[in-house]
Amino acid sequence: MSCLSRTASDQPSGFSNQQALLVLLLVFPAGLVLLGVGFTVLMRPQAQQAEQPKPLTTAERIEPRVNPVDLAISTVNQWVQALSDGNTTKAHSLMTDGAATLYDPDFFTQFERVTVSDLQVSSVSGSYINLNGVMTFIYPDGSTQRETRTFTVNVLSQSQPVVTATEFVSVIKPRY
Repeated sequence: MSCLSRTASDQPSGFSNQQALLVLLLVFPAGLVLLGVGFTVLMRPQAQQAEQPKPLTTAERIEPRVNPVDLAISTVNQWVQALSDGNTTKAHSLMTDGAATLYDPDFFTQFERVTVSDLQVSSVSGSYINLNGVMTFIYPDGSTQRETRTFTVNVLSQSQPVVTATEFVSVIKPRY
């Protein structure tokens, strides 16, 4: 035998280059698919957590903007309620000093209750909103008088909206 010839027993054990390439071509794509599936499964809980809104911190909370007309109407309602209840402290906090001179708190003691209704905007000038409304004065004997009035509210006052003026317009239903 010559030393140049080889027999099957002389072949090294293991894969041939063609076999290794074939295994690599089959295993590599399967590995990528498994890696992608694993990544998707692991990331799903994080994606669900990201989709859920997180509570806002105090710094992130935004105060809702209130419609100035609604603010003016609310101020007049609170003011008339305070006058009706005899709560002069609250009533004075809801009006300017000039408007306070227009009302004597004792005037309201003659009524069982005073209400305001049908408040509608008549005009707006800057931070001042003018409203028309109906005031109803209910006497202890149950009789009533209804009158229309105008109210002017400054919605951008320093601390809170305030009634700056009110004026009698007409009697709708006199007391009998």
